[in-house]
Amino acid sequence: MSMFTKLPVACPNCGTENQIDIFQSVNADRRPDLKAAILEGGFQVCTCTNCAAEYRPDPDFNYLDGKAGLWVSARPIPALANWDQEILKASDDFALAYGDRAGQAAREIGRGLKARITFGWPAVREKIVIADAGLDDVAVEAVKLVILQSRAGNILEEGVELRLIQADDERLTFGWIDVASNDIRQSFAAQRALHDAVRDGEDWAETRAGLSGDIFVDIQRNFIVPEPAGA
Repeated sequence: MSMFTKLPVACPNCGTENQIDIFQSVNADRRPDLKAAILEGGFQVCTCTNCAAEYRPDPDFNYLDGKAGLWVSARPIPALANWDQEILKASDDFALAYGDRAGQAAREIGRGLKARITFGWPAVREKIVIADAGLDDVAVEAVKLVILQSRAGNILEEGVELRLIQADDERLTFGWIDVASNDIRQSFAAQRALHDAVRDGEDWAETRAGLSGDIFVDIQRNFIVPEPAGA
């Protein structure tokens, strides 16, 4: 089931506290409307009662989509600084809910799920797009490395992420997304065949292995050094 708590969250524009439904879990099988809202960018968005500014708190919930075979620990952007510790907690959460520490019925569900952790709204949305399109997220991340190497001027910038934003049978559409605003600065397409070649090619085995050691499947791990525990 999907669970939420109504909490006061201060508007970043004027400081007014507004009551927002803050979700702790989202079950896309039972609430496809919530899944659609995440994909469309309207999930957990609040309009300030004082200044009319729209804002939404960072994600901090578990997402389940049994039909798509996906479980995600969706975490706030600041938690990315400690992604190594976040992996341990999310892995433990999955083990308790659907893994080897869950009941038999839940374990049966868990066998059909791919467990992942994400940080920020663009990242969790991307995992949903990938699962719905039947893509391999390890291959998608490897394709991003190809893009970074092959397109002039593609340098990772703080606060801007390269994300898959749309996919069909022929093309994958990527975008440079501002994490704070979720605005797409630039978008471009790649052939889906590139994903298939990276997914299946022996030449890419080492790269895939470097991206798939745990539930944090994201090129961010290649560029962000986790802060020491207790820092």
